[in-house]
Amino acid sequence: MKKTSRIMLLNILIVTIGIAITATFFLAQMRAEAEKYVNSSQESHLKTFWALLNSKGKGFRISDGKMFVGDYLLNDNYEIPDTIKDLFGGTATIFLGDTRISTNVLKEDGSRAVGTKLIGPAYDALFRHGKSYRGEAEILNIPYFTAYDPIRDSSGRIIGALFVGSKKSDFFAAYDAIRSKAIFVALVLMALFSCLAYLILRMERLTTKAIEKSEHKYRILFSRMLNGFAFHEMLYDENGAASDYRFLEVNPAFEKITGLSAKNTIGRTLREVMTGSVEEWIKIYEPIARFGNSLRFERYSSELGKHFEIVAFSPEKGTFATIFSDITDRKVAEERLQEQLHLLQSIIDAIPNPVYYKDISGRYLGCNLAFSHHLGKERAEIIGKTVFDINPEEFASVFHRMDAALLMNPGQQTYDSVVQYMDAGLRNVIFSKATFTNHTGNVQGIVGVIVDITERKQAEENLRDNEEKYRKLSMEFQALLEAIPDAVILYSPDLQIRWANRNACQSLEMNPEEILNKSCYAAWHHENKPCTVCPVQRSFQSGKSESEEMSFSDGTIRDIHTAPVFDEEGAVIGVVGITRDITSQRKLETQLNHLQKMDAIGQLAGGIAHDFNNILTAIIGYGHLLQLKTPSEAPTRKYIDNIMFASERAADLTKNLLAFSRKQAFHPQPSELNEIINTLDSILSRLIREDIELRKEIHPFDLTVMVDVGQLEQVLINLVTNARDAMPNGGSILIKTIPVHLENEFIEAFGFGTPGNYATVSISDSGIGLDESTRERIFEPFFTTKDKGKGTGLGLAIVYGIIKQHNGYISVESEQGHGTTFTVYLPLVQDGAKSANEVEEQESYPGSEVVLLAEDEEELRELYRSVLEENGYTVLEAANGEEAIDIFLINKNEIELLILDVIMPRRNARDVYEAVKRENPAVKFLFVSGHGKETIHDSGIQGENVTILTKPSTLPKFLKTVRDVLDA
Repeated sequence: MKKTSRIMLLNILIVTIGIAITATFFLAQMRAEAEKYVNSSQESHLKTFWALLNSKGKGFRISDGKMFVGDYLLNDNYEIPDTIKDLFGGTATIFLGDTRISTNVLKEDGSRAVGTKLIGPAYDALFRHGKSYRGEAEILNIPYFTAYDPIRDSSGRIIGALFVGSKKSDFFAAYDAIRSKAIFVALVLMALFSCLAYLILRMERLTTKAIEKSEHKYRILFSRMLNGFAFHEMLYDENGAASDYRFLEVNPAFEKITGLSAKNTIGRTLREVMTGSVEEWIKIYEPIARFGNSLRFERYSSELGKHFEIVAFSPEKGTFATIFSDITDRKVAEERLQEQLHLLQSIIDAIPNPVYYKDISGRYLGCNLAFSHHLGKERAEIIGKTVFDINPEEFASVFHRMDAALLMNPGQQTYDSVVQYMDAGLRNVIFSKATFTNHTGNVQGIVGVIVDITERKQAEENLRDNEEKYRKLSMEFQALLEAIPDAVILYSPDLQIRWANRNACQSLEMNPEEILNKSCYAAWHHENKPCTVCPVQRSFQSGKSESEEMSFSDGTIRDIHTAPVFDEEGAVIGVVGITRDITSQRKLETQLNHLQKMDAIGQLAGGIAHDFNNILTAIIGYGHLLQLKTPSEAPTRKYIDNIMFASERAADLTKNLLAFSRKQAFHPQPSELNEIINTLDSILSRLIREDIELRKEIHPFDLTVMVDVGQLEQVLINLVTNARDAMPNGGSILIKTIPVHLENEFIEAFGFGTPGNYATVSISDSGIGLDESTRERIFEPFFTTKDKGKGTGLGLAIVYGIIKQHNGYISVESEQGHGTTFTVYLPLVQDGAKSANEVEEQESYPGSEVVLLAEDEEELRELYRSVLEENGYTVLEAANGEEAIDIFLINKNEIELLILDVIMPRRNARDVYEAVKRENPAVKFLFVSGHGKETIHDSGIQGENVTILTKPSTLPKFLKTVRDVLDA
């Protein structure tokens, strides 16, 4: 019994040790295989992660604080992490720097852990040492197996990281449970066997029960494995060849993964359980059962429709065990990745330009169809070869040198070159190359694209040939647009300014940068909506040219013409607007209308003066005859003298009318300035109102100036009239004359004048005065400060012109509220002044010549005839021009002088003059007119033997003129 007990104890000890060793080996083997599987799975998951990212684009970059792969935005984009989770069930994260920007990791509240930071050894490995990291870590307090790869940009700088992780619990939950319980069982068994060693005989039955109980617990641990497990017995035929194997044991995970129940599997052979590829399975497992080999492999079961990763080993000869897991999802993902790679190759093949990629040793890894056609070789003939194998030496050395330079400085490279096309000879091309890296950022090779630019080169040469011509044309067109004095603007359909010439910028008072993209209504009218009569908008709507005259807020008037711009399909894509400022034109038109009215009035005044001169000529002539025939002591003599004086004043009035109508010629003569002013007393008194005092300060000495008296009188009248209008509430006017000597100091101070002696006449008023801007423009034509319709703006301009015609100057001094003084400077002359009332000393000028007198006014014709006959002349009379020609033709040898009224019915004086000159060029003429010399010259009567006498004139002057013409 003791021996039996010792043997039993020994057996128990052997069994205990065997169990401990087996458990230890089994657990160690399980953990080792599990760890290998975890590492393999992590690498597979990370590889898939990289493949999915690279399928979205080329190269990682950061722009505006966001990460892109190609043009694919990664921030808050969970597509790829969620795809990893769907494929493998694990976690996946993309880091920008150390911050999660895309993840399927969830926080306790169920939200994604975006924005959380990476810390610990993984951070150090990635961002301090630039290496990948594999290890374990707690993420949100959950233990994970982790795998990190750095993300690098095109320059190789680490800008983030990729992460995949698997919960340790998913891989080692069953193992940990088995290990804990195995240790527990081992301890229990050791304790039991220790007790059995002490109580071996007494506790035999108890020991047996304990062993059974331990086996039961072992089976519980076995049944909770996540991986499938099966134990088999290899079966051999009579020849010793493996023919089948029998399932001896399977765990629940086996049932779950394969879908085969333990009831229908245990004790049955493979041929009984499955059909199909039985021989292949037997062929795989037979060496393992026979020789005790171990094998790890992947295999697809068509019967189960799944992919498996299998570890097979033999616990004892003739048997074998398998531990397997379902990797169908991973395989599907790999197949999808392979499909994407095929799709990518198809896309590359569709690119018309040659594309290739090679490793860092220079051997081609792949290319597209265009590249193989370019070389005239099949793809298989290219892959694995270098540039020296497929290109001429002179080209290959250049390509190799450029590749080496790019690998030395990874990034991008572009350069021009020449290549030999199989079917097109030498071609100009551009090589565009870039290095590519693996998921760790290490350069793996070069990808390149060849762009044929032969046609472009030719086009560039052609373009250069025409460039100068087009540039010149463009410059000329630009200069033309800039030279146009109008504002030229191109408008877009939304009424925005797209282009404007220099004059448009000046009109809008903006520089070119400010004017662009402004709306037309904002730029022109400072409004926030289009105008109701906008011609630009109408052109967009009608597709036709439009025009509009518009008033602007700044008081200007502008004429706007628009024309639409069409595209190739006839749609209006823009409108060109030409805007012209016609404010001055409209003002000039208004002024022209006014001038035409004034000219009409002047014509009327000239006509009245002509008729009045005819009447005055008769009155003065007959009055003079009465003076000659009436003794000075006769009572009626003073009446005759008054008639003559009134007639002379009337003659002066007709002179003013002729000056107004511009029919009076400029006849300067030495005149006494003070006398001219005194003569105007009565006229000036009538010009002013009762509430205005007119005062004079006349210099005591004569001031002789060379002037046209009538024009100077007009100047004085205009200045006094302006002074009157400047005092609407009354005041005083002072006329003052003094001699002055202008020195250089005066000329420099006032900016006008020539050194010398001058007589000045100043007209001062106590009126409202002028501001500085008005003083600067006071002599401008059409400038007036009077209300509309009350002034032409020509008065002072005429004054200025008359004074300049007399070689004089005029100045103005004024201050608002303190009156105005106009000072006229006229050069002094030494000649004695001729009195305005000078009477001819000689009363008669006798003669005996034959004179032809042509005058349509019968009274004047009778007066002239009687005076001439009284002085001895023979007079032939004619009442019109035609009659004068007839009489001359009859008496052309006797007539020595023709006295002709300029304007006559039935052939005027010019017709008579030309007809007579043809017959007798030596005959002399005296033209008499009430219109003035300008009218005679305008009628075309010029030349030698032509003398002009204006009406009215005294009879002695008439006779003297006749005598002077005949004696000349």
